[in-house]
Amino acid sequence: GVYALIGEVGTPTSKVALPLAEESRVPFLAPFTGAMFLRRPWKRDVVNVRGSYNDETAAMIEYFVKEQKMARISIFYQNDSFGGAGLAGVQQALDGLSLSLYTEGTYERNTDDISQGFASVYSKKVAPEAVVMIGTYTQLAAFVKRSKAAHPEVRAFSTVSFVGADAFSEALGSPEAREGVV
Repeated sequence: GVYALIGEVGTPTSKVALPLAEESRVPFLAPFTGAMFLRRPWKRDVVNVRGSYNDETAAMIEYFVKEQKMARISIFYQNDSFGGAGLAGVQQALDGLSLSLYTEGTYERNTDDISQGFASVYSKKVAPEAVVMIGTYTQLAAFVKRSKAAHPEVRAFSTVSFVGADAFSEALGSPEAREGVV
């Protein structure tokens, strides 16, 4: 029999696996996601070992607003439950500071086409000061490179820990591409 579900990777996978664990009444251990549905309401048999996306995005927003004095904060995210979880965290953090998203753009999961989302993020006359990104490293690296070429005035880019710093840094390539990415 099954005694536990361990280490599911990603929000969409965890969203499917959680009901199976609950139905089988087995522990759901160390899912690799920061999604809030695994945290609230509290679930006795879910053991999270990483911070939530809400915690991570709240720290980003607080840093941009309070430390860097930024107000024009946008988001670029993958259009699925992973991206939606990040979006919810960013919106909650901005709401807590009486701010709202400057612009937002999405891209579809499992595609390299970021054109429409890129255009949406940069749809206003003045570019955002910072862009929070929720997605996979290949698409986020392409977004950063394209942003730096077209909008060098953007001061910062950030993403959640799920992305993986090493792979993201490698995909960005040059030190110049990594400049301003937190």
